[in-house]
Amino acid sequence: MDIHQAVGGAVRLHQPLDPTELVDRLRTEIGVDPTLMRSWLQPVPFAAGSAAAKQLVRGQMSHPLPGPGAARISCTQYSDGVVDVVLLACADLTGALRLLRELGGEPIEDSVAGSVIVDLPIRDSFRTEYVVVACAAVCARYLDVAAIAVDLVRLHAPRPADDAAPLGELLRCELTPGHSVSQIAAGLVPVQDDSALRSIRLIDATATPGGFFQDDDSRHDVVLTLTATSDPALLRLRISGNALESEFTAALAESMAFVHSGIQGPDTLLRDLAMTRHQPEAPSNGAPGDRLELRIVAAATTQPTATAVVHESNSLSYADLDQLSDTVAAHLHATGIRPGDFVVLAIDRGPELIAVALGIWKCGAAYVPVDVEFPIERIRHVATDANARLVVAEPRIAAELADNTTTASDLLAASSAQRPHHALSDLLPAYAIYTSGTTGVPKGTVVSHRSVLALFDALRTEFALTSADVWSAFHSPAFDFSVWEIWGALVTGGRVVVVDKPVARDPGRFHTLLREHRVTVLNQTPSAFAHLDAVDARSERLAAVRLVVLGGEAMQSHSVSSWLDRHPRRSCQVVDMYGITETTVHVTAHRVTKSSAMRRPGAVGAAISGWEFAVLGADLRPAPVGCPGEIYVAGAGLAQYYIGKPVLTATRFVAGPDGRRWYRSGDLGRTLGDGTLEHLGRIDGQVKVNGYRIELDEIRDCIMRYPGILDAAVVCANTDGEHALSRIDAFYVGADIDPADLRAALARFLPHYMQPSTFTELTVVPLTTNGKVDKAALPAPDQSRVTDSNDAQQDTAVQALTTAWRTVLDAEPAADDNFFLAGGNSLAAIHFCNELGNAGISLALTVLYQNPTFGDLLAVVAAVKRSAAAV
Repeated sequence: MDIHQAVGGAVRLHQPLDPTELVDRLRTEIGVDPTLMRSWLQPVPFAAGSAAAKQLVRGQMSHPLPGPGAARISCTQYSDGVVDVVLLACADLTGALRLLRELGGEPIEDSVAGSVIVDLPIRDSFRTEYVVVACAAVCARYLDVAAIAVDLVRLHAPRPADDAAPLGELLRCELTPGHSVSQIAAGLVPVQDDSALRSIRLIDATATPGGFFQDDDSRHDVVLTLTATSDPALLRLRISGNALESEFTAALAESMAFVHSGIQGPDTLLRDLAMTRHQPEAPSNGAPGDRLELRIVAAATTQPTATAVVHESNSLSYADLDQLSDTVAAHLHATGIRPGDFVVLAIDRGPELIAVALGIWKCGAAYVPVDVEFPIERIRHVATDANARLVVAEPRIAAELADNTTTASDLLAASSAQRPHHALSDLLPAYAIYTSGTTGVPKGTVVSHRSVLALFDALRTEFALTSADVWSAFHSPAFDFSVWEIWGALVTGGRVVVVDKPVARDPGRFHTLLREHRVTVLNQTPSAFAHLDAVDARSERLAAVRLVVLGGEAMQSHSVSSWLDRHPRRSCQVVDMYGITETTVHVTAHRVTKSSAMRRPGAVGAAISGWEFAVLGADLRPAPVGCPGEIYVAGAGLAQYYIGKPVLTATRFVAGPDGRRWYRSGDLGRTLGDGTLEHLGRIDGQVKVNGYRIELDEIRDCIMRYPGILDAAVVCANTDGEHALSRIDAFYVGADIDPADLRAALARFLPHYMQPSTFTELTVVPLTTNGKVDKAALPAPDQSRVTDSNDAQQDTAVQALTTAWRTVLDAEPAADDNFFLAGGNSLAAIHFCNELGNAGISLALTVLYQNPTFGDLLAVVAAVKRSAAAV
């Protein structure tokens, strides 16, 4: 032990004694060279319970020793007769502390500056490894890391033969959810990257009650001292450290005690340990629960020949789907996929995707969907962040990714292996969906089978969902609306009609598909529904549709009112639903009427059964009716955690005033007089574009990584006018930055819906007095374009194209401007083609996607007009 590693003991005596005699006896028990031992005997004029007494003891505890062989005894006698004794020595204090206990002494542990005390119950026998894992897991959560180093120091305590915790070693371990307590405590999950490693010191002083370890806390983020108590069924844990904020320390102590109590044995998995009392607890007996795949297998048993999935001209019966998913599960199990693992899905929407996802569930694993149009770097990041055991991808994507990649066709090929038959908990993750993150990178939200089934069970009766229903699967699997429309259909025994992207992007083709397949349950974002409504108004009415579920963004009153004119409520219900990925798709439901659509377009209704919302003010008290506040959500749908982001999990999923777990949505809302909710937008920098939640800070972070960028700001503007498109504008400070190169760099990581429409150079980003971006002081976005005179001939085609471009994108076109890089998206493309149609030019959406630049479009339209003129 060096000068900073002295063993200490602090004891309070409540009976009068001779201090000089006591010091002599303690010197004998400590047994160090008398010339190196110092002692202080002092009476003080204040009581032992005073603040001055605490301060005095703290100072004595932290007093340095002059050398490795030195010792120090402080004996303080208070005005009320109480005596405090503080010992410091680089020696064994067991005998001295035993003497003090025999004299009626009680340990002084609450005088250590900045420390908090918590008791740990001992069930049978004490195992240090349980404390190591509990402390490491909880500290990692509050320090926001996935790996941690534990320096275990034992003060004169023998190591049990069956105790896996290392002695005299620094344990470096990844806190991997799928590994057991014994694997983590033995260091069998080594750290892959030390760059963000944080350190805690755990001092086992159970053999020296009242002892403490004098240490330099600055070398460790958290210091924990474990001591015995007068109760043999309790151990005492003292927590201190320079990295802990005072408001977190008490919660940290409570969580450590709770996690420690949840460890049932060395085989307990980290994922099965709830971090706080406010999280759902896994069944202690490991009993299987009701799960999504079990519901679908049950449907395959009762109606094996019924159609489950339709895609183009192909279809799968429930028996086919069950068999294919069995094959997938057998392949996955053979490659090492086990319960709790994550598998990334980067395959096109279709029957294969559904079969593979179902096979993943049969292994007890969870799927992590990404859109096949995402940049490869974003797909790679998701796979790495989720610590995915496998990526199932389209061949072109698999070719660009590293190892641990396969294709759907390989998984669906015949296999001689047998599918696993696990008894699986319904608290295991069903999926993890990545959404834009405030920290500059996307965050993965983990949702359990129990939460998803609670959603379907809550709405099955409410919406009269039966096996006769035909559902449209319109949305990307990376958008949580897809969970509702795919698995809602299959869990209730219905039929899923998969909508390809080209069809989803063309309202006319989509309308035809809905009519041909007689879809009864239609799920749409309001933006997409507005275009479908326009087609429906001039086409054969969709008579089979009985339920329209709107979600993902604010309802558009005009399109809903128009739809209800043609589809009365007695034949078709329109339901507007408010929801969040972290609350399992939906929270509230509002049955829309013509009057409510026009009178209260922001009303999103009452909470669905099993869910609950509250509108709270800054003081966390309920906001008065009609007054705005932040929307909190509780109930069956709350997600489990964010992958690899324990601090974000702790700050967004919080304990409410009632002691339950609540999700802080970041949404602004108010409670109406009838108890329903009105959504008023976002509180923070999050925006919604076509149903996608986007954190502007993530876009800014990508811009800031570009070489030469000194500062940046990103804002979202809703363009005025009939189309009300959202546009993302980027502003940057930097010399010699080519906006085209910057745009290309962002496109390698950001999905299309997050890429800025404009890039404007600044000399400085304007700030408010609070240090935030002053949006009002930002200049108008740079949308200037120089039209190529060779292509911009003054004929009707050029005029029509230019006018449509200006109307939809609010910009002047140049010959080499790309529609989608200039701010266009799938909805803007529909607007553009409609504008051309109004000008007498028929342009299919597929032509626009194939010829996105203004010059190419001009050539195509000119050729069409020349051909028409020649006829």
